[in-house]
Amino acid sequence: MHGIPRRAKLIVTRVLLGAALGLVTLTGTLALFAAPAPASLRLVARYAVPGQPTSPTDVRWAGENSVYLARFEDGVAEVKLAPGLPVVRTLVPSQAMGHLARYFWHVAASEGILAFADRDMKLGWRPIQASPDRKVLFKMRHVALTAGVDLRGDRLLLLGVGLEEGLEDRYDSEGGLAGFGKLTSDLQDLKPLRLDSEGRGSPHLSRCGLLDAGGARFLQDGSMFIVPAVEPGAFLYDAEGALLHSWTNVDLGVDDLCSGVTNSFAKTWTPLKCRAWRSSHRVVDAVLPLPQGPAVIVRTMVNSRPTWQLKVLGSHGMIRSFAIPVSNAGPNDRLTADARGSSIVILRREQIPSLDDESMPGELLVMELPIR
Repeated sequence: MHGIPRRAKLIVTRVLLGAALGLVTLTGTLALFAAPAPASLRLVARYAVPGQPTSPTDVRWAGENSVYLARFEDGVAEVKLAPGLPVVRTLVPSQAMGHLARYFWHVAASEGILAFADRDMKLGWRPIQASPDRKVLFKMRHVALTAGVDLRGDRLLLLGVGLEEGLEDRYDSEGGLAGFGKLTSDLQDLKPLRLDSEGRGSPHLSRCGLLDAGGARFLQDGSMFIVPAVEPGAFLYDAEGALLHSWTNVDLGVDDLCSGVTNSFAKTWTPLKCRAWRSSHRVVDAVLPLPQGPAVIVRTMVNSRPTWQLKVLGSHGMIRSFAIPVSNAGPNDRLTADARGSSIVILRREQIPSLDDESMPGELLVMELPIR
């Protein structure tokens, strides 16, 4: 301020000091109103899942201290939640022994029935308890693509397509993305819940179902929660199939996974391409039936590493978010999960398993919602 009169210097100094103090006050005020970091789920226990004989793919609670664990080529076993995951019993034999499915991507269980599904072509179920003569009757159904499955008693909830080769059944001809029916009817009564916007044969699921996102779950009151993933939104239906509530992708904090995927592009999918496409989007890794309401696990890449949040979708538009603490997650890791009350079992495993890496290890994490 060379050459400026002394009185002018004082005025300028006071103005600059006032502006600086005002900036500090404004910054402090904004900090007070900044969104707090979400609370975290509480880690109760963790168990290493060996990659042998083949990679783990899905998990459901079997009891208070055990889970049903599916493996890529090795069926479904009940394992105890203890170091080494001791096998309690094998419920679905491996591909080599049982020839029930080529690969095992999904498992679901109700009070008396266990269901399993290949991603492509096969969906099957069996009673959890064997008959007195130790015989078990497995039933199989053709489903061209299963993206999610759940059970409640003998009712099955399906996120999938292709119950018949010619798509002549009601479900596929109407463009069913998701539907529900009874196993006792061999799914002949499968009623569409959500229809593909492009109609017959669910083209969106056919193009993008291999990306392995979204899911379908029964809630404790019998209502049904669907996240197609291949089309935007999440949807809650009552036990008879009437829509109760819906959420947008903006509500969930996810991207439109199938946007820009043409039929010709979908024909070029490989496991590596699927992983890269999936990792370039915010996606729903899993859906959960919590006592507080339906919930989603959202996967987001941050600095080339995945992070996850559990979002509980309450009534009146309220959504509560919880960070999911997963240490040592690799860039290709994803989560599948199940809930038993407020206890959540999470399987961390490889995205889109393939024959090139069919023996990748995983991890089981038992977590709880924080008590408030």
